[in-house]
Amino acid sequence: MMPQRPPMKTAQGMQLDPRTKVYLLLLINIVIFATNPSGFQLLAKGALAAIPFALLCSAGKWKQGFIYAVLYVAGQLAETYLTAYAAGLWGLLMRFTAQMLNRFVPIVIMAYYLVRTTEVSAFIAAMERMHVTRKIVIPLAVIFRFFPTIVEESRAINDAMRMRGIGFRGSPVAMLEYRLVPLMMSIAKIGNELSAAALTRGLCITGERTNIYKVGFGVMDAMLGLWATAAAILFFIL
Repeated sequence: MMPQRPPMKTAQGMQLDPRTKVYLLLLINIVIFATNPSGFQLLAKGALAAIPFALLCSAGKWKQGFIYAVLYVAGQLAETYLTAYAAGLWGLLMRFTAQMLNRFVPIVIMAYYLVRTTEVSAFIAAMERMHVTRKIVIPLAVIFRFFPTIVEESRAINDAMRMRGIGFRGSPVAMLEYRLVPLMMSIAKIGNELSAAALTRGLCITGERTNIYKVGFGVMDAMLGLWATAAAILFFIL
């Protein structure tokens, strides 16, 4: 069974309910991928995009939060002001880059926060509280551990290959062979191990399961939920 990485703790000990995090992620996806906003819609979209920034800062990830804010603001300014004056291939590339920053960065950061701050058992308890079918819960529980484990495995492979002097500066072909191939083999192995771990924990049992995690909504869940809901409503009615 793969060891679980402890989730990020906020400086004040703030913990959001997993259902709140999923709700925020869904709202950000819906609004961010909507049509190109203008006027007050930009403010509503910015209010939603500010939620991942606030969550990262509350978790003590100031560097990541600053980088996220710079990328999002730069992409928004480029899409709003610069792409209108750029034509041809250069304009197409600038527009594509700006839209990728505006649409994918907030979603990726929110998903990163969701995965890093939510333990699998807490997520399962929250989903069972909502009576979500286990055909959905079990694959999501495996995914929650899959991506962080792949990142750790990739770092370990990179460190091992760097010690042997294998990298882009040496031989790109050798880099692909000695880094990509082991990573692909690890992905297949880790997927099987995580699936076996899920079955070992009894996630496939049809009866009612007990859980030591107590999930419930608090003040911060209500505040962030109302903030995101109000921003989404204003985005679509303005």
